[in-house]
Amino acid sequence: MVNRERKLNLLNQFRISKWESCPCGSKEIYNECCNNKPILPVQVSKKPPEVQLMEMMRKSMKKCCMHPDQNNCKGKIKNAHALQNNKIISLLGASERHVFLLDPKKIPLLVPLKNGETELIIEISKTSVNNATTQTCFCDLHDNIAFALIEKGAPDFDESNDAMKFVYAYKAFIFEYYKQWMAMDIFKVSFANRPEVFKTFKM
Repeated sequence: MVNRERKLNLLNQFRISKWESCPCGSKEIYNECCNNKPILPVQVSKKPPEVQLMEMMRKSMKKCCMHPDQNNCKGKIKNAHALQNNKIISLLGASERHVFLLDPKKIPLLVPLKNGETELIIEISKTSVNNATTQTCFCDLHDNIAFALIEKGAPDFDESNDAMKFVYAYKAFIFEYYKQWMAMDIFKVSFANRPEVFKTFKM
């Protein structure tokens, strides 16, 4: 069995060629960018790496419009719902216009297990349906245009309606794409700040 430490070390097989594009996203080759950066002093933290990572991701989520027609964005970046406020969420039996969700604003807990390992736990909080399952990844104009078919005032979900099924699938995809894009951005920033960390893989 592969031990937990090895499974969590995502850098075990990480290799960088001197002549490939630098992972920091500068579009320069690695050898002329981050390969020979000076090593910065380590900032000591009492928080476990898992907690530091969760906090970094929470702070790094950017407001942006993921619609392909970004040149014509209008209005503020809004909290777009992955699940429709007045449709699917209401079908889930939202009590008093609230649901219970994992709370990204709370510091994750590390719970010790009997075998000596720890389990990362994210607390659940009561959340207003107006703020539930939202991401800041569409401007007001494009959110209204792209999802008009399934928003408030639209008919209930019809499994025979291909256009409606496509919009729901598109929304699920674009929300996941947004989260992965933010994760890649965090990786690039982390690499640019401390590239030497990515050279300390275990064999």
